[in-house]
Amino acid sequence: MNEQTEERLLDLLCKRAVNGLTSEELKELQAVEQTVESSVDLNSLEMTAAAIAMSAVPASDALPDHLKAGILAKADEYFAAQNKANSPAVTTVREAGKSSIPIWGWLGWATAAAALIFLALNLYETRTVDRANVSPTPIPLPQKPSPGTMREQLLASAPDIVKAEWGPGNVKGVESLAGDVVWSETKQEGYMRFRG
Repeated sequence: MNEQTEERLLDLLCKRAVNGLTSEELKELQAVEQTVESSVDLNSLEMTAAAIAMSAVPASDALPDHLKAGILAKADEYFAAQNKANSPAVTTVREAGKSSIPIWGWLGWATAAAALIFLALNLYETRTVDRANVSPTPIPLPQKPSPGTMREQLLASAPDIVKAEWGPGNVKGVESLAGDVVWSETKQEGYMRFRG
């Protein structure tokens, strides 16, 4: 291919990518393409020409409608061809009379069904028990000794008991007050008793 033919080819490809071609220019492009050697990748040339042409267009300019439609159509064709080329054909063959799910696939469902049946039976049995004949067994609570009993136990068990008697104080109206205080330092326990 001579230099003039190559330059005309690039010019026509660029024009087709950017603005579209008239019918005369389209015929000329087809004639030039037939003279081009088979080693030249016309698609690559067309994309390069379009990229060069687009590099001069400011990014804020809107695409012409015919160019936008052409790009979208070509993109659909390109990606459809790519998807067909990349997706392997999948065929499923199943013998007649054989289940498509193996026994291990059914085992989980069978276990779940058995668990539901067991749950239903358990709920039925617990609901039908005659609750009138069942009486609760009383649980004996430990009896806490009275404070007087605890005071007597402290007096009997602690060797270091300190005892102090209450006497009538200087407060009028409580002259009859009496009692005592017992305290064990080792047990850290004590009791006060009041009378009157």
